[in-house]
Amino acid sequence: MKQIKHGSVCIHFLDFLLRFANEKGLDAKALILMARLDPHVFEDQDSRMPAVTFMKVWNHIADYCEDPHFGLHLGSHLTHFPFSHIVFSVMLNDRNLLSALKNMIRYHNLMSDLISPRLFVDDKTVVFSIEKQDDDIPEKRQYSEFIFAMVLTFLRYLNAGKTDPQIVRFSHGKPDDFSEQTNFFKSKIVFGDKKDEMVLQKSLLESKINLANPDISMVDIAFLLGFSEQSAFIHAFKIWTGQTPNGYRVSVAKQ
Repeated sequence: MKQIKHGSVCIHFLDFLLRFANEKGLDAKALILMARLDPHVFEDQDSRMPAVTFMKVWNHIADYCEDPHFGLHLGSHLTHFPFSHIVFSVMLNDRNLLSALKNMIRYHNLMSDLISPRLFVDDKTVVFSIEKQDDDIPEKRQYSEFIFAMVLTFLRYLNAGKTDPQIVRFSHGKPDDFSEQTNFFKSKIVFGDKKDEMVLQKSLLESKINLANPDISMVDIAFLLGFSEQSAFIHAFKIWTGQTPNGYRVSVAKQ
């Protein structure tokens, strides 16, 4: 198996992966020991880990699950667990899905630099694409499907499940059974393409995000994101954006 030469991943991704593993019956503490990680690493919200270590844990969990669609199923579980990364905090407070997606692209490196996401917008469509920063990323198919499933799951969460792509293109080959992909994406899927991209209807992404409603309290949003205290959420939000959540809401409303 090839190893990743470069790259790092925020500790939130590992936490999400371990929660998923725990749901599948794996011992999270044993996985941390196997990866030779300091358990206290989770106490630092800004902590990052080498991508090769993250993928070691990923591969161990994937082998245990024996799931040919591991990446897809992992990404679609995003909203099953509190996910407190500040990128999702910003997205929750944006005025519409398109603005949220743009901010996810803008702040993506805070989560991981394994891939480089891109967004192309025209009058009718929005194309979300990814470029792998390291050609030696193992399990390319699984990681690509994980990213697309994670992004689409969160967009659907923000829009009450009303966001389906027009077409999804993957550079990896067609699996023997791709019914899982068809059922999840609910759109035409092309395998063996030159690019990894997801085409969405622009009008759908211009829908208002319900959670951006000022009537929803900061306490509720902090809870949805997995913060145990509102003050911790506000502190983290201000560090990364330079504004308080309420201040950010006001600035977005004026745009």
